[in-house]
Amino acid sequence: MTRTLRLIIGSYTHSLPHVQARGEGISFVDVDTESGRFTPVATHPDIRNPSYLTLDRGLLYAVEELGADEATLTVFACDTAAARLVQRAKVPAHGAWPCHIGLDPAGTRLFLSNYLDGSFVTWPRDGDGLPHGAPTVLRRTGRGPNPERQDGPHAHFALASHDGTHVWICDAGTDEIVRYQLMERDAVAAEPDLVLRAPPGSLPRHMTLSRDGTRLFVVSELGNLVSTWRFGPSGPELLGHVSTLAPGHAVPSSSAAIRLHPAGRFLYSSNRGDDSIAVFDTETASGLPVFLGTVPTGGRTPREFAISDDGRTMIVAHQDSHSLTMLRIEPGTGALLQLGTPFTIGSPVCVAICPSATPDAAA
Repeated sequence: MTRTLRLIIGSYTHSLPHVQARGEGISFVDVDTESGRFTPVATHPDIRNPSYLTLDRGLLYAVEELGADEATLTVFACDTAAARLVQRAKVPAHGAWPCHIGLDPAGTRLFLSNYLDGSFVTWPRDGDGLPHGAPTVLRRTGRGPNPERQDGPHAHFALASHDGTHVWICDAGTDEIVRYQLMERDAVAAEPDLVLRAPPGSLPRHMTLSRDGTRLFVVSELGNLVSTWRFGPSGPELLGHVSTLAPGHAVPSSSAAIRLHPAGRFLYSSNRGDDSIAVFDTETASGLPVFLGTVPTGGRTPREFAISDDGRTMIVAHQDSHSLTMLRIEPGTGALLQLGTPFTIGSPVCVAICPSATPDAAA
């Protein structure tokens, strides 16, 4: 039976050194998951460079990836059925080039990572889900061995532990994945209580936890690696590093996003340059994911992707071919197959899948 997914797409509206912007802000797009056919629904242009979006309980949180004087966290009331956004709050990002928004499991805190200056910001959420009161701002220090990309800290992603007691931060500038304790009264510890180190110059970028929270999977941008740590009574154990690229790959490439399939077995990461999704099996005796191969995404520079709640559909946003594609997921094997043709949309770099089908979609 036909099922329509409603998507919310964030795009670049103002060019930065790493992107030529052609986007229109935030767009609603429908996709028929049987055919892979996309249909534009609505566009909301009154936001600049919404390069990361998080949808939670009727609110859409969006960054404005700009310089320190202009960058914001903006919150909208989001009516997904009507494809309508109403701004509820806009607060300064307290840093430059914000690139990721996270939430704690209880939904009481917001996390913001600012790439350019490496700062990490957390706000308490009020009863309406809006940032409330003065934020806590952590300004990290350090650098890495790559002078062009690691001249200072570059916070790229924040992820709360499953029990909500800690937050992990990927620092691409220092090759560190650092853990901070979350304190009472919405504060965060001033110093990390655990530091994991990625290979020098690899730039750890994004991460995800296994469903039981005992393993952390980190994808490194320039290393093109997935690094895995397991947590046990004696502390963290590095299980190893697995390449995101097939042997003999011929073009320069850099990793971007990483996501775990909702069923918890298969792991996916995107390769920009190779323009593919890497597929891994996490159910192994050692706990280290096994590389199963790569699948072309049907566009250039797959910056981000999202997986539907039922685990059967993947939507990929291609920054430089200005397109979206749909891949069908085979739940039993994790295999991917592109359906339909690419959908043209300017500079798409983030995908949020609305939690329910559109009103006229068949169940």
